[in-house]
Amino acid sequence: MRTPTAPTCIDVTPRQLAALAAHHLLSNVPLMVWGDPGLGKTQILKQQIEGAGRKYCDFRAAILDLPDLQGYPIPADMRPGEPCPMTAAAGLPAPSSNAAWGIVYEELPGASRMMQGALYGMILERNGLPADNRVFATGNPTAARGVTNEQPTPLKSRFRHCRLILCPDEALAYAEAKNWHPFVTAYHYMTKGSEWSSFDPKSTEENYACPRTWEDCSKTLYAGSIPSDLLTPMMAGSLGYGIGSKFAAFCRLYSDLAPTVAGMRTNPESCPIPEDAAAQWFLAATTASQVSALDASWCFPFLTRLPDELCVFAINAATRRAPQLAKTPGFIQHFAKNPRYAALAVFCD
Repeated sequence: MRTPTAPTCIDVTPRQLAALAAHHLLSNVPLMVWGDPGLGKTQILKQQIEGAGRKYCDFRAAILDLPDLQGYPIPADMRPGEPCPMTAAAGLPAPSSNAAWGIVYEELPGASRMMQGALYGMILERNGLPADNRVFATGNPTAARGVTNEQPTPLKSRFRHCRLILCPDEALAYAEAKNWHPFVTAYHYMTKGSEWSSFDPKSTEENYACPRTWEDCSKTLYAGSIPSDLLTPMMAGSLGYGIGSKFAAFCRLYSDLAPTVAGMRTNPESCPIPEDAAAQWFLAATTASQVSALDASWCFPFLTRLPDELCVFAINAATRRAPQLAKTPGFIQHFAKNPRYAALAVFCD
């Protein structure tokens, strides 16, 4: 995993950003969130805004021009001696709205200098916005090679700034909570969180690994069987050449381990288990994805033959997907009262 820039004192993890955004919703101080592409800046802000009962507005200043912000004349509504009526700003809530809003100026550094200057009053004095509003902005640093323009100093001073960084442990916890495909979570357990990101602004590859592209891979795996000759292009097309090829090889173990996968159900106590660590992780992930509370008796004796770390991972993933699994007789017999698996006690309450 590559860290493209040195740590700073304004770095925050996703968990910290969520807490910071919640505080800013109370304090009403504009917050600018910097971070490399694909880390989830917008997603975290949207969750906090909507979680606070506010309507969410995504304003893309980078693709709009000044007339979109200032409005266009409406000649048909002109009256003698009065200013010409104007349309509302494109993409922003009407100033007359009585709703509570959270407004995120997406990719603000990508807006033109003129657009950034025009936003001075809207961000600080909230000119042209509904009375009950909260303001946030996101942007990629110049080093990330996104579309950026240097922010004017007066605009910078209108925000409090933070920088979102990747936290492998939090990324894995999020993936498990959102029930990402077990192959994805197993791969990150196996690689100790070292391959969540391959972002390198100097790279000429078409894509790179980041939480956003890993989520795409999870969706792809859930969508159905992937032809063997397309597996590497699809994974590498999302994750970049290196990590994508390795993850495709991890997924391809399914065909190599077909006899063991079949034996897990028919002969779980004595089917052969490969010595290769990657193969064992794959079997743990396969078990987690296949087991259900209605058909669980086969998996417990098989999992207890794997290293404890893999066993705990598989039951953890399976029980998050199907909580009723923890109530089955097999689970209670093999895990609930076995001190080897104390990490699973949380599911036994």
